[in-house]
Amino acid sequence: AFGQEQGGAAETITLTGTLVLPSDANANDPGLQGTTSVTGFASGVGSTSLLYNEVGIIQIDAQLNDSSYLGSANVFGAIPYVGRFYPAYFSVTDNGPDLRHGNGSWACPFTYQGQNFGFDTEPLVTIQARNVSGGVTENYTDGFWKLAIPEHGISLDLANVGSCDDGAGGVEAGCFSENSGSVSRSLTGTDTYNGAGVFTTGTHVLSINKLNATPDSEDVPFNPALDYVLPTTQLTDSDSVCYQVGGAGGCTNYTIDDITGTEIRWGRGWVDSAVGSVLTPLPLTLRLQYWNSAEQFEMNEDDDFAACAGTEIQAGDISLNNYSGQLSSGETTVGSLAANPGYYIMSLTAPGYQADVANTGRVQVNWAMDAWLQWDVDGDTSAEDHWGTATFMGQSSNQPVLFRRESYR
Repeated sequence: AFGQEQGGAAETITLTGTLVLPSDANANDPGLQGTTSVTGFASGVGSTSLLYNEVGIIQIDAQLNDSSYLGSANVFGAIPYVGRFYPAYFSVTDNGPDLRHGNGSWACPFTYQGQNFGFDTEPLVTIQARNVSGGVTENYTDGFWKLAIPEHGISLDLANVGSCDDGAGGVEAGCFSENSGSVSRSLTGTDTYNGAGVFTTGTHVLSINKLNATPDSEDVPFNPALDYVLPTTQLTDSDSVCYQVGGAGGCTNYTIDDITGTEIRWGRGWVDSAVGSVLTPLPLTLRLQYWNSAEQFEMNEDDDFAACAGTEIQAGDISLNNYSGQLSSGETTVGSLAANPGYYIMSLTAPGYQADVANTGRVQVNWAMDAWLQWDVDGDTSAEDHWGTATFMGQSSNQPVLFRRESYR
């Protein structure tokens, strides 16, 4: 008979919701949404539909609008713990990362095959908890954050694999390498009551590996595109809340598509041979070359140690051996080394005379180069350092040599 009292005047019940947990002062309590008044009881029962658009546990209170009931005290009731409410889905955004050239201090506008590179700024992925209306659930925080630290993967986009093309629509085994499995991973900002966490990783080391000791048509310069993927399983929390595009369409992967930013070049080092007098320092050229789009070797003027911290050659990288003629160890040594765009000029000190005998002869000049500059010098299909020959000449009764050149590839 409730609701039929006082000559049939309808009774009205008002419902309110109060956040119980989280109890932090920064927690958001939007209250109940929907029709919060119940009237028109039938057989003692009235009903309504309500929404609570936040994460947490609430208390629902019901109170009769009359100040008293049948001349007695007011009527009220409560359900002390309703919930736990959790988000409807996650939205995900990123910082739009780019690839960087090389690694360390390298700032030249390309990367060699076999040389490590990485991200200009490591990818930052923001995971935002949302309700069914698309609003942010700020209380998805602290103990109410149920998403574990995700794992991720990086792969070459099949639309642009360049020298890694296996000829069957895939990536050649061993061509691309990355260290996603070993980098540090973390979720930060999950305690700030904005319902979001930022997924961050440690420094990635990526490489387009140099598989060919001699370049072919696929080793021309190309700009790789990478896909950075957080799979569905890693974007699903313990309540089965997952990433959904626009909150609809089911759970899915989150992919940062086509991350670009560097050009990959097949490179090699070359040591010129030279002939000179025993009386003067002998200059030799150490060349930095790459396989260009015309499938020819070209001096790599973009590799400039002075301008962009490119390839660095030090005196300790040069060794001398295989002396012949009157030339012996110690009679000539590495003198100056000067960096230029695409090459170094190195000089050997003048061997001169010893006991009126000219220290004439030859010496092999070896350059211990970076692995990505090694190539198949001797035709055995394996990569090695290149070397040249320095020849010192003295006075001769024959016609003096005005110019001499040895052919090179």
